[in-house]
Amino acid sequence: MKQKNVQQGCKMKQFSSAQLEFLKQISLQEKEDDWLRILGYSEIIEKKSNGKIIGLAGVTKRYFLIPSLFIAVSKNERGEGVASEILSNLLKKWKLPLFLTYYKKKSHLEQFYSKFGFRKILPWFGKRILCIKV
Repeated sequence: MKQKNVQQGCKMKQFSSAQLEFLKQISLQEKEDDWLRILGYSEIIEKKSNGKIIGLAGVTKRYFLIPSLFIAVSKNERGEGVASEILSNLLKKWKLPLFLTYYKKKSHLEQFYSKFGFRKILPWFGKRILCIKV
């Protein structure tokens, strides 16, 4: 039974057009294309307000095999608990080890992710920090 859950959690699904548009918006806001490089997801949680997506948290496969967290919140909604809510809901569904990276220049994210059990492992390609939750 457990093996079946592992396999189901690793299937990649395609984003809806609304989710893709949201990720493009976040990329423009942040002036970074990280979210545009996410090809699909294994698990996703979205938060809407007035029918529009204001936050997405999901699991994708980096390098075709590493389950990795992505999380994006609309600039106007930051600091309102959206990221905590969607990440909490995602972690209730995703029980496997999970990785993430964040930019060193966003050092406040270390404290945020540590509240959810992520621990720093090592620097990642010079500009980022690699973390894991087991």
